[in-house]
Amino acid sequence: MSSRAARIRYEAEPLKEWPSGKTPEQVTRELQTEGYSSCPEVVKGAGAAGAASAAPPPPPLLVIYGHSSARKEWTRQQRRIFNRLTSWCFEAVGRDAQLLRVDLTTAVGGRVDLLGRHLQELRRRVERKFGFKGVEVFKVETTEGNGVLHMVWAWIGSRSFYVPQVWLSETWDAIHGAPIVYVRKMELCRTSIKRVGRYFALQYLAGQRGALVRMSWSWWRSRVAIARGWEKLKKEFRKRNNVATWTGCNPDMETVTFTEVLNTWESLLREGAAMLGGTLFEVRDREIMEVF
Repeated sequence: MSSRAARIRYEAEPLKEWPSGKTPEQVTRELQTEGYSSCPEVVKGAGAAGAASAAPPPPPLLVIYGHSSARKEWTRQQRRIFNRLTSWCFEAVGRDAQLLRVDLTTAVGGRVDLLGRHLQELRRRVERKFGFKGVEVFKVETTEGNGVLHMVWAWIGSRSFYVPQVWLSETWDAIHGAPIVYVRKMELCRTSIKRVGRYFALQYLAGQRGALVRMSWSWWRSRVAIARGWEKLKKEFRKRNNVATWTGCNPDMETVTFTEVLNTWESLLREGAAMLGGTLFEVRDREIMEVF
């Protein structure tokens, strides 16, 4: 019998039971490794016994972009950094900024206390070499490895904003003594920005790689005071929602969902004005103001 015929027959014949101690997913991977295009089905009635003998599937893992169904279990610190990072990116994109994801490391025995000073020198060299004047930075410093900066860079200009990996590695090695770097151009869509936000919050702040040391961002060019503006909008949400507070319920106001608050916040960051319920809010002098 030819190998192709044997494969067809094998795929058509159901298994009597799963191999002991193996899950269906493991069997599927083994078959695909051996060249089979699909995993054979278990005979009806034998599947229960096979499933009983199989090891339980492993819990879901956090992947590189931080996708997880455990969003509701985020800590307050994780929620804060997700909000600040995505808000900062939305506001920068609203000013026609381009975004880069950049990571910088510290070598063994390196001066982690000089990360901030050396980052400033790197930005000066980027400006001189490529002409990207006024690069804004959102950075999260962690204790991962010997000290790492996880960042998003923003720049406004007509040219394409990118720093070559080889140049960045050589320059950071000359400045900080660490050649390991990462750089990738970010998409400007909502999905991409939130994916990066989840990555920062879950991958680094959940204690899997390193603890958070500090978080900071370039704020002087932003049209909105992000932290203060978000607290203002949440306060307006509580005022306009029929929720129980220490002062009692407010049944005369319109009901506004938290999803509407998030959409309003994003519009304020991108466009400078948005409606929440029946009220118009605008950004004026970096503050969120109620117009009517």
